[in-house]
Amino acid sequence: MDIRDAGPSDAEAITAIYNDAVVNTTAIWNDTRIDVQNRLGWLRNIIGTATDRKEG
Repeated sequence: MDIRDAGPSDAEAITAIYNDAVVNTTAIWNDTRIDVQNRLGWLRNIIGTATDRKEG
């Protein structure tokens, strides 16, 4: 198994997985299906992390 960051080429598959969860499970709090453009925007968001540095 390879683990990698998702990219724009993955948007269609991510959309399909999300929409399946909307329709067939309670895993997604939303009841509205999305389109590929929605996931492309979601993938463009920059996510940052903060770390504490130990001083000394």
